Amino acid sequence: MNNVKVQTTIDASVEEVWRVLADFGGIQKWAPSVTNSYSLSENNGGPEAARHCDVAGFGGIQEYITEWKEGSGFTYRVTGVGPIKEAHSKWSAEAKDGKTVVTTAIDYSTRFGILGSVLNALVLRRKLLQGIVLGHAGLQHHILSGETVGIDFRAPASA
Repeated sequence: MNNVKVQTTIDASVEEVWRVLADFGGIQKWAPSVTNSYSLSENNGGPEAARHCDVAGFGGIQEYITEWKEGSGFTYRVTGVGPIKEAHSKWSAEAKDGKTVVTTAIDYSTRFGILGSVLNALVLRRKLLQGIVLGHAGLQHHILSGETVGIDFRAPASA
């Protein structure tokens, strides 16, 4: 299993950050790579919630909540896409000094045997890290400005 992890401090309360993260089906509001998203389940967040995301450069994926900790985090399973056989993404929001530390960790395995391992080493791991960093920047921008982040969003140099 491969993994990547990113932490970002957002100058907002954990309640403000959680309100955005808990809108599981509304990820397209803040994730630059998500061009469209919608709930697949009756509930938009919480245990057993599910969503569909159209991701630029990847196509459509489905994500299913496997663990939910109200007010602080969740884990979801991502359907396989491209060279990724399976993935689990864990998001947490923790209050610290009046701000919020958002942590995203993805554990994933690749397809295609040795070719998938090489692809991971050369491209995939770096792309996943870049995607998380950009997602965190979009999340921060959305929380602080209220603006929806589009596919043309670029993280500020300081993000």
